Amino acid sequence: MLFGKKKEILIKICKKIADDVIRSKNSFKPIIISNTITTYKESKNPSLAKEFIKTLKNDKLKEKNPNIDELYKHIKNRSLLIVVGDFLGDFDFRVLSKKHEVFV
Repeated sequence: MLFGKKKEILIKICKKIADDVIRSKNSFKPIIISNTITTYKESKNPSLAKEFIKTLKNDKLKEKNPNIDELYKHIKNRSLLIVVGDFLGDFDFRVLSKKHEVFV
Protein backbone atom coordinates (compact mmCIF):
# COMPACT_ATOMS: atom_id res chain seq x y z
CA MET A 1 0.00 0.00 0.00
CA LEU A 2 1.25 3.48 -0.84
CA PHE A 3 1.41 5.85 2.10
CA GLY A 4 3.17 8.87 3.47
CA LYS A 5 5.75 10.71 1.42
CA LYS A 6 5.57 8.33 -1.57
CA LYS A 7 1.83 8.88 -2.02
CA GLU A 8 2.16 12.66 -1.54
CA ILE A 9 4.77 12.83 -4.31
CA LEU A 10 2.61 10.70 -6.62
CA ILE A 11 -0.38 12.99 -6.05
CA LYS A 12 1.66 16.17 -6.68
CA ILE A 13 3.08 14.79 -9.94
CA CYS A 14 -0.34 13.62 -11.17
CA LYS A 15 -1.99 16.92 -10.20
CA LYS A 16 0.63 18.93 -12.10
CA ILE A 17 0.28 16.76 -15.20
CA ALA A 18 -3.54 16.85 -15.09
CA ASP A 19 -3.64 20.63 -14.61
CA ASP A 20 -1.16 21.24 -17.44
CA VAL A 21 -2.99 18.97 -19.88
CA ILE A 22 -6.38 20.57 -19.20
CA ARG A 23 -4.95 24.12 -19.17
CA SER A 24 -3.52 23.48 -22.65
CA LYS A 25 -7.04 22.50 -23.80
CA ASN A 26 -6.10 18.87 -24.51
CA SER A 27 -8.16 15.83 -23.61
CA PHE A 28 -7.27 14.05 -20.39
CA LYS A 29 -8.09 10.42 -19.58
CA PRO A 30 -6.54 9.23 -16.33
CA ILE A 31 -6.14 5.54 -15.57
CA ILE A 32 -5.30 4.24 -12.09
CA ILE A 33 -3.70 0.80 -11.84
CA SER A 34 -3.99 -0.73 -8.40
CA ASN A 35 -5.90 -3.90 -7.49
CA THR A 36 -8.11 -3.05 -10.45
CA ILE A 37 -7.81 -0.69 -13.40
CA THR A 38 -9.90 2.43 -12.89
CA THR A 39 -10.57 4.48 -16.01
CA TYR A 40 -12.28 7.81 -16.44
CA LYS A 41 -14.13 9.17 -19.43
CA GLU A 42 -11.90 11.35 -21.60
CA SER A 43 -12.56 15.04 -21.04
CA LYS A 44 -11.19 18.58 -21.20
CA ASN A 45 -13.21 19.56 -18.12
CA PRO A 46 -11.16 20.69 -15.07
CA SER A 47 -13.57 18.83 -12.78
CA LEU A 48 -12.15 15.55 -14.13
CA ALA A 49 -8.68 16.45 -12.82
CA LYS A 50 -10.18 17.27 -9.42
CA GLU A 51 -12.09 13.97 -9.31
CA PHE A 52 -8.95 12.04 -10.33
CA ILE A 53 -6.80 13.67 -7.62
CA LYS A 54 -9.55 13.14 -5.02
CA THR A 55 -9.59 9.43 -5.92
CA LEU A 56 -5.81 9.22 -5.58
CA LYS A 57 -5.98 10.90 -2.14
CA ASN A 58 -8.83 8.74 -0.81
CA ASP A 59 -8.04 5.32 -2.29
CA LYS A 60 -5.80 2.83 -0.58
CA LEU A 61 -3.54 2.42 -3.57
CA LYS A 62 -1.73 -0.88 -3.64
CA GLU A 63 1.45 -1.53 -5.48
CA LYS A 64 0.82 -3.84 -8.39
CA ASN A 65 2.75 -4.76 -11.48
CA PRO A 66 0.49 -3.61 -14.31
CA ASN A 67 -0.68 -6.06 -16.92
CA ILE A 68 0.47 -4.11 -19.98
CA ASP A 69 -1.74 -6.13 -22.36
CA GLU A 70 -4.80 -5.28 -20.25
CA LEU A 71 -3.80 -1.62 -20.19
CA TYR A 72 -3.34 -1.69 -23.98
CA LYS A 73 -6.99 -2.73 -24.36
CA HIS A 74 -8.18 0.27 -22.30
CA ILE A 75 -6.51 2.84 -24.54
CA LYS A 76 -8.23 2.77 -27.92
CA ASN A 77 -6.82 5.82 -29.74
CA ARG A 78 -3.20 6.65 -30.41
CA SER A 79 -2.16 8.68 -27.37
CA LEU A 80 0.63 10.29 -25.44
CA LEU A 81 1.01 8.20 -22.27
CA ILE A 82 2.70 9.54 -19.17
CA VAL A 83 3.34 6.69 -16.75
CA VAL A 84 3.98 7.62 -13.11
CA GLY A 85 5.12 5.00 -10.62
CA ASP A 86 8.00 3.67 -8.56
CA PHE A 87 8.74 0.83 -11.03
CA LEU A 88 10.03 -1.62 -8.45
CA GLY A 89 9.08 -4.53 -10.67
CA ASP A 90 9.98 -5.70 -14.14
CA PHE A 91 8.09 -3.55 -16.65
CA ASP A 92 8.08 -3.88 -20.41
CA PHE A 93 6.35 -0.98 -22.13
CA ARG A 94 7.28 -2.10 -25.67
CA VAL A 95 3.71 -3.28 -26.37
CA LEU A 96 2.33 0.16 -25.50
CA SER A 97 5.06 1.97 -27.44
CA LYS A 98 4.02 0.22 -30.67
CA LYS A 99 0.81 2.26 -30.74
CA HIS A 100 1.44 5.13 -28.32
CA GLU A 101 4.12 7.62 -27.40
CA VAL A 102 5.18 6.58 -23.89
CA PHE A 103 6.96 8.70 -21.27
CA VAL A 104 7.96 6.96 -18.05
